[in-house]
Amino acid sequence: MNLAPFVYMRGVATEIFRRTLAEVNIHKVLSSRLEYTRGVLRVCDDLYDLNRYSQVFVVSMGKAAHPMIETLSFLTSSTFNGVVVSGHPAQTQVEGLRYFEGGHPLPSAESLRAAEAILKGLNSLDHQSLAIFLISGGASAMVEQAIDREISLEDLVQTYRVLVH
Repeated sequence: MNLAPFVYMRGVATEIFRRTLAEVNIHKVLSSRLEYTRGVLRVCDDLYDLNRYSQVFVVSMGKAAHPMIETLSFLTSSTFNGVVVSGHPAQTQVEGLRYFEGGHPLPSAESLRAAEAILKGLNSLDHQSLAIFLISGGASAMVEQAIDREISLEDLVQTYRVLVH
């Protein structure tokens, strides 16, 4: 049996995979959609003069929460208040932000604490404030709060377990 075609196809598939990973790099994707010049943040076609806001509160959540907030911080060289929630611990932390390690694919007690911190931060904002949300996959489990306080964490976990499976 001639294995040459299979070896060739495997090489092609590997190259496609490597190029795809390079293109979906969080820093590269966000950098193509965000621009920061003289205090003005461009998000796609929308402009936000960050100097006009009394407070900028950032929520970065999901599996890509760390690289997303690091990219925003790098591009703007700004200090923000806010919350970062990921399913794994941060290697480094951006000053001014609170970090949580939410559960994934099932919510955890830390998911509830993260949601509480986000809501508390958002409730402190006024009409002179700006909220920026950076959301990636997994955020729905990593940040969770039941609509009714009588719904327990175990109830939420069981609901997610049914949805996931």
